[in-house]
Amino acid sequence: MNLVISFHLIVYIQITLLETIDHPLNKLCSYSEEADKGIEDMVDLDVLNNATLLYNLKARYYAEPRQIYTYVTPSLLVVNPYQNVPHLMTEEIIKQCYDYIDEPKTKLKDVVPHTYSITARALKQMYGNKERQAIVISGESGAGKTEAAKISMSLLSGMGKNAASGKPGIEQRILACNPVLEAFGNAKTQRNYNSSRFGKYVKIIYDIDKKQVLGAITKQYLLEKSRIVKVVSIRMKVG
Repeated sequence: MNLVISFHLIVYIQITLLETIDHPLNKLCSYSEEADKGIEDMVDLDVLNNATLLYNLKARYYAEPRQIYTYVTPSLLVVNPYQNVPHLMTEEIIKQCYDYIDEPKTKLKDVVPHTYSITARALKQMYGNKERQAIVISGESGAGKTEAAKISMSLLSGMGKNAASGKPGIEQRILACNPVLEAFGNAKTQRNYNSSRFGKYVKIIYDIDKKQVLGAITKQYLLEKSRIVKVVSIRMKVG
């Protein structure tokens, strides 16, 4: 049986929001003191409002080591660090996500918050329920949506037999399309030197019996031509 994961363009937040929080929160509004600890899943907070959410994200971002991923199960909030975070891109995390896919009783909260984890959840539900899945990544300009899409697609494509054996296959060809599409649709803006001025809708097709990638289709490619062929005024709002 063949099924599809529809991959559109999970919420990204600009770090500037976190740096503006400099007043004692308990003097401004009701909030959960658990937020000061920086917990992994904000569903577990006894008070959930905008202030608590931001303080929890801030606590995790400035922790050692830095944590940019936080659950609001089953969604994921991500703070763009604007730098490499190698401690969050390890083989150990990828293996944990693969184990989560194969273990029926394991829940999403048992896996470390990560873009990989949300992707693994889509695969697990597709294999278990035999239904199509969709992953939606949203955020403002420069929030890191394109990088998140690459991270997610790398896990999706890595499930194929060719990827596991190290032999070139359809998985590698799917990932190789990204630089080509970005070359046509990226441009410099006030907030981002390599901003995606396009939207794409990608379908990755699986053989769920063999757990193998069969191919991918870029069904829609919406190019914002005005942003890549004209120089805009510095006063123009970008986003």
